[in-house]
Amino acid sequence: MIAIIGILVGLLLPAVQAAREAARRMGCSNNLKQVGLAIHNYHSAFDRLPSGWIADEPSDEPGWSWGAASLPFMEQQAIHEKINFSVAIEDAMHQAVRETAIQTLICQSDVGSDLFMIAESAGGHHHAHSFASSSGASSSGCGTGTQMNENTDDSEPKLFLIAKANYVGVFGTTEIEDDPFHGDGTFYGNSKTRFRDFLDGMSSTIMLGERTTELGSSIWHGVIPEAAEAEARIVGSVDHTPNPHIRHFDDFSSQHPGGANFTLADGSVRFITEFIDLNVYQGLATRHNHEVIKADDF
Repeated sequence: MIAIIGILVGLLLPAVQAAREAARRMGCSNNLKQVGLAIHNYHSAFDRLPSGWIADEPSDEPGWSWGAASLPFMEQQAIHEKINFSVAIEDAMHQAVRETAIQTLICQSDVGSDLFMIAESAGGHHHAHSFASSSGASSSGCGTGTQMNENTDDSEPKLFLIAKANYVGVFGTTEIEDDPFHGDGTFYGNSKTRFRDFLDGMSSTIMLGERTTELGSSIWHGVIPEAAEAEARIVGSVDHTPNPHIRHFDDFSSQHPGGANFTLADGSVRFITEFIDLNVYQGLATRHNHEVIKADDF
């Protein structure tokens, strides 16, 4: 009898885990839907999308992001009112804001604390990190992968405690640090993108996507110039497909097996698999390169 019960438990446990992950993935999709709606409401109020981040070039300060600007449209008016948008994020007056986690911006599949100590920049940019399965074989999916390299935020020294986020804006196809104020996607430094700027079509342009905390945490607040991977904390680039085996900090990724959730410019949410053609994926990330992409392509 005990052996039979053990077999039944062994059969049921994977099904229960799969059901839980399906629910978490659906919750993540709903989060991205809500954030997309907030951004649409921002556009309705101001006739443009929020800037990727607001900053004086090249200082990147005060640095407040598209996420911070969208707070009133995510029913977070109280947090929004605590922000002095003319004062840098790292200023002492913003400690309580820095440590406020916005649950709408966190994927339940990305486990761990909502707060973390953000690492100070060592003067470099992102490096490639490899992922492998528990058996040592390579794996493109991060859901079963094991990190082989150090998390960016494991390095010293640290700056301060701050809340994580799992959703970042789409900067485009180019390296963010090369020209952070001129991306070919939706969000970049001091961007003023309007719906009419999506010449490729709003239903075939991604504007938000997921990122796990495996290589370091993203944030909702904005760019902190002293932090490691400063701009990439709030925007991402598509030089690799979702959940790549060789991964950079600024890539999009998730803990959902097989791909990641994305919000399109029209407000809809799509799960894009890690097997998408890279050229199609990069075409989805640009707003005005005149690519013709059909729904069946992704």
